[in-house]
Amino acid sequence: MIDWMYIKEGENRVRIGGHPEQRLIHWITVSSRTTSVMCEGSCQYCQNGDKVQVRFDVPVIDRFDSKCKMLRIGKQVYQGIRDFETDVDWGDPRDYDIIIYRGPRRSQPWYYVAAIPHKHPLTEEEKDEIDRLLREAKMPKSHKVASHDKCNSCGGIGEMRGMACVCKQCNNIVWGC
Repeated sequence: MIDWMYIKEGENRVRIGGHPEQRLIHWITVSSRTTSVMCEGSCQYCQNGDKVQVRFDVPVIDRFDSKCKMLRIGKQVYQGIRDFETDVDWGDPRDYDIIIYRGPRRSQPWYYVAAIPHKHPLTEEEKDEIDRLLREAKMPKSHKVASHDKCNSCGGIGEMRGMACVCKQCNNIVWGC
């Protein structure tokens, strides 16, 4: 069974363990409880006009309890991590810990991503746990871009560069990878 990490209010320290996997989801209410359901493109929720949202499932090591978990993030957190990855001083976010700050519940939820400057590699045990999680989640170790991952700006094809899918023609982020 896959353990999930949920971003709580305040500081959430993690180590990224692998590439993000894009998910399209709908938020629905069932018995007065809101939950997410996966969208398969032209599902019943799309046909009802329910909005589709992009989320990314990322294998992480939760530094609170040192357990390997799956973390579902939105574009704001994804972009924050991506900004560190493209910075020449930081590079691959699998080489250092990241803190995801979440604002108070009663205000509009906001997120802020910060990197921890002490770079150190994952231990062999942590690497084994990440591999186990990827197998359980049926996520690839290396990410392949599907042919339908087209850039909204120029129509070009996306390719994985580190954690991000980037258009080969205009270098914009392609959210479909």
